[in-house]
Amino acid sequence: MTDQTSQILVVDDDMMARMATAQCVKQQGHSVTMAEGGAQALELLGAQAFNLVLLDLKMPDMDGFDVLEQMQGDEKLRQIPVLVVSGSDQSDSIDRCIELGAVGHIAKPVDPEALIAQVNASLVECSG
Repeated sequence: MTDQTSQILVVDDDMMARMATAQCVKQQGHSVTMAEGGAQALELLGAQAFNLVLLDLKMPDMDGFDVLEQMQGDEKLRQIPVLVVSGSDQSDSIDRCIELGAVGHIAKPVDPEALIAQVNASLVECSG
């Protein structure tokens, strides 16, 4: 785990998935803010600082690809690492996420140990 508390944004339209992911990250001592969709996520990203975004791909209002594209178009937001957390295991979707700036992918259902490993690696990589 990192030495200081990180601010993490969890974005998922599925309340149960969002809560489970947030709880897992909170147990590691991080602060978590949750968003139900892409539009809300972008609002929050514009209003406060985050160290990491955990982003679902398939959401009704604005999908994860659109969020990644918006973040890449904003000089401030493109600096925030994004881990895509999605049921989509299609290699073309994962490749597209990486091309759009995501630092990694975690498949649903989320394995808590894999999630924490990816979160910690992303936070260390981006702070160093």
